Amino acid sequence: MKPDISVGLDIEKMMGPVEEWASAALADEEYQYLSSCETNAEKTKMFYRLWTRKESLLKCEGRGFMAEPGQICTLPLDCANGISYCGDVYGISSLEWQRHILSVALAGKIPRILVREITNIGGYLREKHGNVFGNSCFHA
Repeated sequence: MKPDISVGLDIEKMMGPVEEWASAALADEEYQYLSSCETNAEKTKMFYRLWTRKESLLKCEGRGFMAEPGQICTLPLDCANGISYCGDVYGISSLEWQRHILSVALAGKIPRILVREITNIGGYLREKHGNVFGNSCFHA
C-alpha cells in the first residue's frame, strides 16, 4: 500500500564539465534544453537541476530506474500541472544552495522549498533564505 503522500528528494554537489555524460543521462528534449544554455556554468547548473529532478521523481515514485535515465523526461520545468510518470502526476521543485542543487518531488502537488540558515554573529541572529529556481537557464 502506498502512503497518502509520497516525497522524493535528491541533492547533488555541482562539479566540473557535464557534457560527456549529459547525452546519456538526459532525455533528448532535456538535452536540447541544456544545449540552449549559453555558458558552461549555466550548462552545469542546468544539468544538475535536470538530473536531481529525475532522481527525486524516481525516489518519489518508489521503483527507481525501471528505464534508462535518458528515457525519463522531467520537462517542462515550469509545469504547473506536474509531470506525468507511470500513470501518476508529480510536482517537482528545485533549489540551488552553496554549490549544490536540491530537487523535491511530491505526488500530486508542486512542493515549495524554503531554506533557512540561522547563524549567530556577534550576539545577533542572522537569517538567510534560499531561492527557488525560475523557469529557464539561470545565473548564480
